[in-house]
Amino acid sequence: MRNSNEQSLKEIIGTFLTKNQLGNQLKEAQLIADWSKIAGDMIAKYTTKMYVNKGVLYLYIQSPALKQELNFQKTQLIELTNQHMGAEFIKDIVLR
Repeated sequence: MRNSNEQSLKEIIGTFLTKNQLGNQLKEAQLIADWSKIAGDMIAKYTTKMYVNKGVLYLYIQSPALKQELNFQKTQLIELTNQHMGAEFIKDIVLR
């Protein structure tokens, strides 16, 4: 039986992340770590840098042809990313 002041480890970590505003940084780190699972190995291979700022995913792509193709498939890539993250984390993608 739990006392009223006891919390699970999950609750404590969640409170810590919220209080210190680290939730989005943790999600960004997860997104970067899982990028090859989300976009596939070929896209991950040509992605040289990526970061998230205010709901916008910035991708630096080495291949101009791949960059053009991804530009046409932005909506699908946003949906795949958000589905993987389990929330609407990305609102737009900027390709560079």
